[in-house]
Amino acid sequence: MKNLKLFRRAIQSLVVFGVFWLEKLVEYHLLEGKKSPPALVWIVAAVGLVALLYAVEWGINTWFDHSEWMREAILQDDFIEGVWFNKVKASGTALYGLLYIKVKEDSAVVHGTQYDEQGSLTGTWDSYMAEYHGNTLKYAYHVMYINQPERQGVRGVSDISFSKTVGMPKEYAGWFQDICPHQQTATTFTFVGRRVTKQPQLGMLAGSEKDRAVKELIAEHANL
Repeated sequence: MKNLKLFRRAIQSLVVFGVFWLEKLVEYHLLEGKKSPPALVWIVAAVGLVALLYAVEWGINTWFDHSEWMREAILQDDFIEGVWFNKVKASGTALYGLLYIKVKEDSAVVHGTQYDEQGSLTGTWDSYMAEYHGNTLKYAYHVMYINQPERQGVRGVSDISFSKTVGMPKEYAGWFQDICPHQQTATTFTFVGRRVTKQPQLGMLAGSEKDRAVKELIAEHANL
């Protein structure tokens, strides 16, 4: 993601500047009067620079992975992380889904649950490969359908385009395609979705609380 790369480059540049400044400071105070610093000083400075760059990179990655407000502040209009509610445009009956997205550098980890019109769980899936670029998230997933033994172990691909806006996006449109081993052709489904703002901790709910929250979302977004 562009903003994250720019942020890392800025931090790395500051680290390089800081190391060379420190090296000059040490040279001035400890080696004053000598024509040139000994080779050991240059070796220590070079090793220290490399070690510090690696430490800063590790620190940025750790901080980025564990701080949601940092990810939101840096990514801005690329901040696709969060809970999303979508409606699948299927023939005959509507399907609804919850999408959980976690940003991981230039990629993302995606988990989803699917429901029928009554709010009953019909399937769960997880991404195993994802790429985000230019407001578009593309990923491959593995899905498990509930009470459908003939459709176990199904894999698929999906493409989501997020709305372009100032700040984090709040809507998207996309498609997904299940790839069943025993079928020669695959059906493509389209869907639209919105960011869940009323219940951001939806992923923490379980049991009757989760069922009630899902039914409320379905009722609220029936005309999505």
